[in-house]
Amino acid sequence: MPDAAVNRRASLFVAGLAVVAVALSPPLDGAAGKRFSAHMAQHVLLMLAAAPLLVAARPGAMVLEALPVPLRARVGRSLHRPGWRAARRLVTNPVVVLTVAVGGFWAWHLPRLYQAALSNAAVHGLEHATFLAGAFLFWTIVLDAGPKRRLGLGPTCGFVFAAMLTNIWLAAGLAFATTPLYAAYARGGAAAALADQQLAGVIMWVPADIVYFVTLLWLFRRLLRELASRMRRRESADALLGADR
Repeated sequence: MPDAAVNRRASLFVAGLAVVAVALSPPLDGAAGKRFSAHMAQHVLLMLAAAPLLVAARPGAMVLEALPVPLRARVGRSLHRPGWRAARRLVTNPVVVLTVAVGGFWAWHLPRLYQAALSNAAVHGLEHATFLAGAFLFWTIVLDAGPKRRLGLGPTCGFVFAAMLTNIWLAAGLAFATTPLYAAYARGGAAAALADQQLAGVIMWVPADIVYFVTLLWLFRRLLRELASRMRRRESADALLGADR
């Protein structure tokens, strides 16, 4: 692999880890225990910045390339065993991925689960791990650069649009709520808690939808280029058939 490609992937990987570090850093993590908006900023950083950067870096391929050749061959053979292949197909199934990513995001914002995450460090860590893992799988589907995508470009647009819609619904519910939903943030008064909750809804809504919208434009552009390429190939084939006649 050319050095430029290796350097680019390494840079993306380091950038992804840096975003994770910022999201979980003491200043932001400490503020998240007091302000819902800070907690939401953590979620946005993990799901919409760190995850796509890490996916684009293709860390699995980087690890394999770093292994000695004999070990790399053994790992490669193991990964192609029927059991591993079936598990990989299940984990990367678009329906499963969307359910895990979107369902997990909604579930953790239910008041009882959210309160548990705020009051228990282990549960809080599990919450962040769930968000990052679900987002990693989501962006694995969206950014799939292989010749045989798990999901075609057209369906991938629908996949991203579905995530965008569910994000809008949850964000709107937070932004337009008239009462605070989480007791832990109401200690400073209901009015302040409500204002902070509405700000959290805006943080969830605006940056996420910008990322999703830009992603949809990028996918749509790729889809148009693919359709144009197919049309050119078909016209070339028709021209050859006409010449043969």
